[in-house]
Amino acid sequence: MGLIWRVVAALCVVNFLALAVFVVIATLQFDAILSGLVRDRVSVLVDGIKPPFESVAELGLPVATVRNAQAVLEEVRQSDSAIIAVQVYGPDGAIVHSTGGGAPTGSITLADPARPGESLHVETGSSFVLSSAFSTATGTPAGGVVVEYSRALSRTQVRAMAASLGVAALAILLATGLATALLTRLALREHVGIVEALLETYDRFERRFWRRGTPYVVQVAPVRGLGLSSAEFDDLLRRSEVAYEAAIGASSDAPSQ
Repeated sequence: MGLIWRVVAALCVVNFLALAVFVVIATLQFDAILSGLVRDRVSVLVDGIKPPFESVAELGLPVATVRNAQAVLEEVRQSDSAIIAVQVYGPDGAIVHSTGGGAPTGSITLADPARPGESLHVETGSSFVLSSAFSTATGTPAGGVVVEYSRALSRTQVRAMAASLGVAALAILLATGLATALLTRLALREHVGIVEALLETYDRFERRFWRRGTPYVVQVAPVRGLGLSSAEFDDLLRRSEVAYEAAIGASSDAPSQ
């Protein structure tokens, strides 16, 4: 049985490694897909914010003069609890409207604002940040919109997916381990039977020397398999013992020179 358990253990280790690789790859793929979906959602939000500010910019007016800008941004922020902040920056990159309270003048966190008509996407450890710029009627940069979206929900979803895959992989590992043990035991039944029979025969042969005076009798039924027979093996052991004792007796009877 020791052989079977070693084979089963080796197969289970290989199966475990394969399942672990699958779980990791599937989790990374899910994370990438989810990030793409979140990015698309943030892009839709940004596209919905830009029109009133683009209209003002096309008239040649500063985006800071947009009326009710704070209410527009706050309405967007409240539409999704994952939105951390919504900001509008001017042509110099300074924030002129923000849901953070008032209109702060500090520079946006993006090193280089997106060019007009383009979007700039950045992923930080805690959020997704998307910046989309717009221009005046003459094509001069007039500012842009920045939306910061929390990664907390997507991170929780990725962890939940990893946990689900891990539980499924564990169930598969247990099921395949049991099936492997049964099939291996069935496949190696003949091998195990003949090996155990040979070991038992040899063990009984050795016990004769531990218990002097006890007759050597094989008490198990002969087993044959893989071209071997425990009865023939037992006969060879007894014959080798007889030959050994004869050789010892002959050497002790020989006259010394």
